Amino acid sequence: SDPSDGQRRRQQQQQQQQQQPQQPQVL
Repeated sequence: SDPSDGQRRRQQQQQQQQQQPQQPQVL
């Protein structure tokens, strides 16, 4: 479990949110 991996995942989630605003994600 690398700390950089977590940041990458967060970035991907943010991008998905922009593309799919139908899935509300609480940050």
